[in-house]
Amino acid sequence: MRSWLFKKMARKADKIIVSNPFSYNDACRLAPKAKNKFELLPFCMYLGDNWRKEDPEVYREQYNLPENYLMFPSQFWKHKNHLMLFEAIHKLKKQGKPVVLVCTGAFHDFRFPDYADSLKNFIHEQGLEEEIRILGLLPRKDQVQLMRGARAIVQPSLFEGWSALLEDCRGLGKTVFVSRTPMHLEQEPDHAFFFDPHSSSELAELIDQHWDSLPMRADPAREQMGERKNIDGLKNFARRFLEICQSSL
Repeated sequence: MRSWLFKKMARKADKIIVSNPFSYNDACRLAPKAKNKFELLPFCMYLGDNWRKEDPEVYREQYNLPENYLMFPSQFWKHKNHLMLFEAIHKLKKQGKPVVLVCTGAFHDFRFPDYADSLKNFIHEQGLEEEIRILGLLPRKDQVQLMRGARAIVQPSLFEGWSALLEDCRGLGKTVFVSRTPMHLEQEPDHAFFFDPHSSSELAELIDQHWDSLPMRADPAREQMGERKNIDGLKNFARRFLEICQSSL
């Protein structure tokens, strides 16, 4: 059904936007007759107004989080790779180097209805209730401020078209531990440490290696630079979007 819908849209649309070269190549392979319709347009995330004027400590206290934590804000879909990340957190705890991981997002994957329960069972069986904090779906403003307060962000996903989370990290100036996939490599996130998305040991080692050197709080210099990049990115997106629209007239 998904393939049929994709081909139908490709047949009927005047223009089709894809977010990165990897996806562009996939689209051309799946719908070769529509190749001349595809346009490349990486998106940029909007962080909200005056986000740097907020105090992330207020939000950390509101959600009863420790001063030092790692964060993965994402839906609990299977391809987001939460289980591998939880295994890395478990390995760190066994090594006597516990790290608190904060997860946000809707706790359900309609394609794999038992997946959320399997994650809960892993947390309970390994005694990780203190190390893994699941907050659920949060208001966007709260999410941004908790990301600001995190020591770093982690993005372990197995597949993305163009990672909204990495764009958030770029705009916020955050360090990110990110899976080594073609899409993420194309996105070239700032302040990034890459790891094999199938190796919890590599991720655990990477976190342990860099944890003590990560910024303790939101870094003003990084945030200022990230904000400038975010504004430039939004402008470039708008210009490119208009070019695509005008070319179809």
